[in-house]
Amino acid sequence: MGDATFVVGHLLFWVFGGCAALLPLRWGIPFYLLVVQIDSSGPELASASTVGFENTLKIILLPTLFLLRIGWKRFKPLYWPSMSKSWLLFVSYVALAAIWSPFQLSAIKMVGYLYCYAALFTTFTYAAFQGWITEKVLAVIAVSSLALGAIQTYFLGNLFGFGGTENRFTTFSDTETFAAFLIALLSLFLFSAETQDRFRRIACIVGLVLGIILTGSRYVFLGLVILFLAASVFYTLQTVRKIRLGLLLRRVSLGLVPAVLVFGMVVQYFPQNRLNELTQLSSSHDIEDIGTFGFRLAIYQLTMDQLAEHNLRQWIFGTGTSSGAEVALKFDPALYKFDTVDGNRIIHDEFLRALYEWGWVGLSLFVYFLVMTVKSCVELFRRTRRREVMAFLAIFPTLLIGLAVGNVLAEAGLPGGTGYVLVLACAAASRFQSGTGQRRRVAGGTSSVLHGGLA
Repeated sequence: MGDATFVVGHLLFWVFGGCAALLPLRWGIPFYLLVVQIDSSGPELASASTVGFENTLKIILLPTLFLLRIGWKRFKPLYWPSMSKSWLLFVSYVALAAIWSPFQLSAIKMVGYLYCYAALFTTFTYAAFQGWITEKVLAVIAVSSLALGAIQTYFLGNLFGFGGTENRFTTFSDTETFAAFLIALLSLFLFSAETQDRFRRIACIVGLVLGIILTGSRYVFLGLVILFLAASVFYTLQTVRKIRLGLLLRRVSLGLVPAVLVFGMVVQYFPQNRLNELTQLSSSHDIEDIGTFGFRLAIYQLTMDQLAEHNLRQWIFGTGTSSGAEVALKFDPALYKFDTVDGNRIIHDEFLRALYEWGWVGLSLFVYFLVMTVKSCVELFRRTRRREVMAFLAIFPTLLIGLAVGNVLAEAGLPGGTGYVLVLACAAASRFQSGTGQRRRVAGGTSSVLHGGLA
C-alpha cells in the first residue's frame, strides 16, 4: 500500500503542479495550495546530501514563476515597509551564517525555505488584492484538502499519518503541518464578511474543525480554543458601541462553548486520538509520556547542554545555519548520520534553534521580525478594523506555539507554513482595500477592491 501512496502522490503532484504553472495566475495559485499537500521527499531522502527535484519545483521554481508573472513594478504599491525590512534583516543573517555552517547543503535549503516564504507572501498578497482569494475559492481548497486527506488516510493505508498505534488524519504530508493549514483556513472562514452562502461557510467550519481533531495535533487543538475565544471577543467589539466588562465576560464565555463541545467530543468519540493523552494524565503518567513530547524534551535538554559549551563568539553569532544537526548526531549516532540528517527539522523549537545556530544576533532579529509583524497588524486593525487582519491576529498564538514546539521555519512549501503566509497575506492586502467598492490604481493598471470578505 505504501507504493500505491507514493504513486498517487506523485501523480497528483504533477497534475496540480502543471495546473499551477500553466493556468492563468488566478487559478494557478489555488492549485499551488493543493500542490503543497504533497510531500515528495519521502523517508528515504538523504536531506543533508541530496536535493529533491519535486521539492525544488514546489519551493523555488513555482513561487519564482508566480513572481515573474506578477511583475515587480505592478506590485510595488503593496510593499509593507516595517515588516519587510525586519524579514530582510533576518534572512540576510541566516544566509550569512550559512558560511560557517558544517552542513552547507542544509543551510542553502534553509535560505531557500525563507525565500519561498517571501515569494509566497508577495504572490498571495497580490492575489488577495486582486480579489482572487474569495470564500468560494477557499471552500474549494478546504473541501479538496479534506478529500485528499480522506483518500490518503482511509484508502491508501495512511503512510503519512500512521505511527505505532496511531492512525492520524492527514494528506500526503505530515499531520502537524496539515493541522496548521486547516486552522489557517478556519480562521479565514470565521472572520469572513461574505454573506452570500452561510451554509457553505458553516459546513466548511465544521469540516475543518473535525479535520483538526482527527489530525491529533495537540498544539493546533490548543490554538483552536484560542481562535474561538478571539472570534467571540472580535464579534463583541463589532456589535456593541460601549464595551462593559460584564458583557465582554459573557461573550467570552459563549466563545468557550464550541471549545468545550469540541473537547467533550474528543474525549467521548475519539478515545484513540492523541488529544486524549492530554486528558488522561495521572500520578503514574508524566507529561514526558505524551506521544513524542519525551523525545522533544530530550532534544531540548541536549541542545541546552551544547549551548553551555559554546564560547563567546558562538553565543553571539551562533554555530551556523542548520548546525542544529549536530544535536541529532550526538543524541543518537546510530540513527542519525552526517549525510542524511535534516538539520532544519531536529530541534523542534525555532527560538532555541535560533539561539543555537544564529546566536543572540540571529535570535534578536527573529524576535524583532515577529514583533514588527504583530505591531504592523495591530496598527492596521486599529485603523481599518479589517476582518482579514483579525484572522491573522487570532491564529498568531497558534503560530507562536508552533514555533516553540515545531519546525515552522522549514515548512515553506508545506501545508502549515503556506497556510500561515496565506492568512498574513490577506491581512496585508486589506491595507489597500476599502469598504466602498471603489477601484484603486496600481502602477501599470487598476485593480478592483470588492466590498467585505476576503476579496
